Amino acid sequence: MKPEVKKLETNKIMEFVYCSQANIKWRKVSAIEENSKYIGGFDLDDGDHYKLFKKKNILGGKIFITQN
Repeated sequence: MKPEVKKLETNKIMEFVYCSQANIKWRKVSAIEENSKYIGGFDLDDGDHYKLFKKKNILGGKIFITQN
């Protein structure tokens, strides 16, 4: 069963440290959707490409949020 996706009414800028394979990097994302497992949005540090980020890979589960 797929988790329910929450469409965000206003774009939130989310910043977090993301660990993927051998890469650990700060990410700054203009989030447009979120559920219990993922954050989906445009990666502001990678040409505004749309990406999904697994919440389990966010270091310490800490996410910093600001409004766009």
